[in-house]
Amino acid sequence: MAEISVIIPVYNVEKYLRECIDSVCNQTFKDIEIICVDDGSDDSSLEILKEYEVKDKRFKIFENSHEGPSSARNTGLDNAEGKYIYFMDSDDFIEHDALEKLYNTAEKNDTDMVIFKLINLDDDTMERYPSTYYDMDYFIGIENRVFKYDDVLEYIYKIPVSLPGKFYKSELLSDIRFEMGIIFEDNPFFVESLFKSERIYFLNEYLYIRRVRPKSITTSNKNFADFITVSDMLIDISKRYGVYDKTKKYLFRKILNNMFLRFLQVEEENREYYFARMKENLLSKKDEYDNDKDFQQINERLREIYYKCLKSNTAKEFELYLELYDLQVKLDDTIELKNEINYQRHKLIHRSQELSSKLNKIANENRKLKEKLNR
Repeated sequence: MAEISVIIPVYNVEKYLRECIDSVCNQTFKDIEIICVDDGSDDSSLEILKEYEVKDKRFKIFENSHEGPSSARNTGLDNAEGKYIYFMDSDDFIEHDALEKLYNTAEKNDTDMVIFKLINLDDDTMERYPSTYYDMDYFIGIENRVFKYDDVLEYIYKIPVSLPGKFYKSELLSDIRFEMGIIFEDNPFFVESLFKSERIYFLNEYLYIRRVRPKSITTSNKNFADFITVSDMLIDISKRYGVYDKTKKYLFRKILNNMFLRFLQVEEENREYYFARMKENLLSKKDEYDNDKDFQQINERLREIYYKCLKSNTAKEFELYLELYDLQVKLDDTIELKNEINYQRHKLIHRSQELSSKLNKIANENRKLKEKLNR
């Protein structure tokens, strides 16, 4: 039995697949199994996988009939035999010693989950660049020690849900699977694994290179309404694990932030549908939210957008409300800045007058002293 099971869903990535697989095959840590699940590719991806399967006995190749990445990952989990589980995306790659570092960290600290940093790679320029989202600076100060989710309550819904940034003990995932047929499926999977983990460790290193390319599933937005389904799943998971009351104010913030962000990002032809789903969902929670003190303590903009959504009848009306609100905020900020500038200006004038008066006084005293000396 291998120590690490690396699970890679594959779909139409012939351009990137060899680089991804080579980065796994050439790891300094060798005791691994490489589970690749082809999801009905119609390019040469499956043929490439079979080439590697012939050359390397660590490969296990499975074929799905285009059921989506959730199903592919579930197939991988169902067939994994390793002590640890690591998920990759088939257009990305990892540093050559990543698995060795992750394995040693997990073994030394007896972790359920190791969280680490991802770095972005621009697919056009091939330049690497960090992001605050994946850097997780809020963990600085608790690296090099084991913690639980309730040690970092304020940040649990800020932690990147991206699967390649986690290294799991397989026992932790024995009864956790991906929801099929939706995008954003990594959100409930990660949140449930987080609440279930007793021992978490943050490794403050970039070990995974995340390719950013315009036409990937990650950057597609046609199914953004799935986040509304996912938001309810996040609520249900937190209630099931008995942590809803102490995490809900952070959960409200995540749900509303992401819900409204997706509205702005969704394509024009899907915007009315998305808006209708969003409004229906929020209306179903109105009584609860309106009477929840934690909800009332989220920032003013989120609450204002929430109420404007309930008030609007169409996506366009809601969009205009958002624009009007943001313009009013900018106007208020401008007025406040203008008032501050005027205040500072008056202070400077007053100070200038004080200094001028003192200079005149000194000049008079010097003149009198000179006259006295000339007598």
